[in-house]
Amino acid sequence: LSTALISHFRGQQADLLAVRSSAVGEDSARASFAGQLDSFLDIGDEAALLAAVKRCWCSFYSARGFAYQRATGVALEGMAVIVQTQVEGAVSGVAFTQAPLDPDCLLVEYCEGSCEALVSGQVVPESLTVDRIQRGELTATPLLDGAQVDTLIESFMSLEETLGAPQDIEWTLDSEGELHILQSRPITTVEQPSGERVVYSNANINENYPGPVTPFLQS
Repeated sequence: LSTALISHFRGQQADLLAVRSSAVGEDSARASFAGQLDSFLDIGDEAALLAAVKRCWCSFYSARGFAYQRATGVALEGMAVIVQTQVEGAVSGVAFTQAPLDPDCLLVEYCEGSCEALVSGQVVPESLTVDRIQRGELTATPLLDGAQVDTLIESFMSLEETLGAPQDIEWTLDSEGELHILQSRPITTVEQPSGERVVYSNANINENYPGPVTPFLQS
């Protein structure tokens, strides 16, 4: 396998590769497994490629992965490791075709560069909210012109229609303005008790709570 990977690396034309996890059972409406399995970007040499594949596979057996499976009652049935040409994003983001707090709207959050900076919480993203039915005139926003906004919205709604459910989508626009869909999965929803107020915070709690916080996503 190492020989095949190195042969592939030497024959590919891209400067960088991405090594990504793809497990049987993740990205479902019941359990997304977001952040439970590892992926690695910016792979530029043979040693890094072999190491990334091993680390990616090992994440299938991580304590956090097994804990997530127990908590959700959803078991993974195996995992592949995908080696891909890495897309260098000029603008990247995440879209919910049905916004968590307003199901009548589509929500897009985005930033300069790759999507990794956004999903890992390294940057504060720009955001765009569009009515799903009466979209109105789509105008330019920070980092995106009007035509790009229109392309994004049309593509996201087409994905929802094709896949048959509201989608959680990771995307990027490269330096030429071409749209690449990096991932699309059903939105994993959490039922809230009727009438209960929910407050989300982006505060850095690590200074006060250095250990694991449970439940991780919501209290």
